[in-house]
Amino acid sequence: MFLRVLLPIVKNTYVGPSEVDEAMVEAARGIGLTEWEIVRYVRFPPAMFAGINFAAILANSIASNNRKQQLGEHCL
Repeated sequence: MFLRVLLPIVKNTYVGPSEVDEAMVEAARGIGLTEWEIVRYVRFPPAMFAGINFAAILANSIASNNRKQQLGEHCL
């Protein structure tokens, strides 16, 4: 289950920063953020939180499916 949940986090963390709107990056530069601050506050948060959100939903569905199977075995 760990590997199935890790994949969306890694994928979104890798792909996400390249899909951030350049206008947001330019606005961040305009208010004086350094490159590290732009990466930390503008590029990574949406990507990581989207991956974490999907991973949490996936883990919950896997766990509930396993619970249903276990309950079915005990009831029979």
